[in-house]
Amino acid sequence: MFINKNLILIAILFICFYYSIVIVPKIYKLGKFHKTCIISNDNIDVKTRGYNYFINDPNNSILNQCLVTQWNLIHVILFTFLTTFYPHYYIHFFIGGVLFEIFEYMFYDCEDYLDPIYNGIGIFLGLQISKLL
Repeated sequence: MFINKNLILIAILFICFYYSIVIVPKIYKLGKFHKTCIISNDNIDVKTRGYNYFINDPNNSILNQCLVTQWNLIHVILFTFLTTFYPHYYIHFFIGGVLFEIFEYMFYDCEDYLDPIYNGIGIFLGLQISKLL
């Protein structure tokens, strides 16, 4: 049975949305995993994240000097993966990422204004990888 490539893309995007908005806030171990700081800088105070960066857990102080969080890394990986296999949708992915940040801001106050930059890095990497395939 042949499955349309676009249906697979829609399923992937739905799963990612559901995971980030519904599953992670309810499962403590996943939430703890996503609180990991990958690159910290004690000389800066990162004020790009919403008050409720961790949905249902307003303790953001652990990431005040964190430049790259686990969530940011997941953004890069996701957008690299999506753009590698669907390179012709790269602008749609970028616009969708910005719209999702607006959604997070309006409904959850859990946005991170650096996410579109990390999305762009993932898109760039995905475009480069797709050229090699």
